[in-house]
Amino acid sequence: MVRLKIETGLLEETFDAAEDEAAVSGALATVGNEAHRAAEREIVRAAITLVRDDLNAIPFKPKSGETLLLITPYANETASALYALNGLKAEGKVPEDVQLDTYVYRGKNEVDEDLGAKLERADYILLQTEMSGTASLLPGHWVTDLPAAVWDRVKKEGRQDRFVLASIGAPFDIVNYTDCPAVLLSYGCVGMSDADAASGVITGKYGPNLPALLRAVLGDFIPEGSIPVTIQASGHQ
Repeated sequence: MVRLKIETGLLEETFDAAEDEAAVSGALATVGNEAHRAAEREIVRAAITLVRDDLNAIPFKPKSGETLLLITPYANETASALYALNGLKAEGKVPEDVQLDTYVYRGKNEVDEDLGAKLERADYILLQTEMSGTASLLPGHWVTDLPAAVWDRVKKEGRQDRFVLASIGAPFDIVNYTDCPAVLLSYGCVGMSDADAASGVITGKYGPNLPALLRAVLGDFIPEGSIPVTIQASGHQ
């Protein structure tokens, strides 16, 4: 709109296409550079919040050959975990042959055969939850039902010390898991592309919160954020 006004003489400004393109190119080369990424990592690490860890489940300490299962509501969130895990392996903080398994539960209310098998194989379980409005906090909505079903199974099998629940959007959904001993908050659920995760080079849409969350779960740093809101109990568990 501004460019059109300049070109039609509505603004007393001159327009130089070459200078404009050079400015855009300069901005693209600057935004997202390593200094920016470093500041981004510092900010998001300060935000990751530990609500509780009653059984000292955090950090996970997977041994060589063990498997971490990520259960998350949307497909674009799995790549962020791969990106973080690959980074930790490259830094020598996690054994190279630790495996990442994933399960996307969008639209599913119960633990199906596939998820059941993955749960049996997993040595560690990270369950990510993400509310989509207050209605999703009630029983009957898949956003609540599937995580509740997973948590029930973990309890029955006595695996609470290798389980972490992480609310990755607005943190209000943690009211449904008051008996879960290990809870984290990330306040951000933007994922990334599989290609960027595999290459380790960020070229497209990317959210820093999810990689930081997994790094906290795996002991790369101690989460010291604080909950910025008051969360009321819902009475639904």
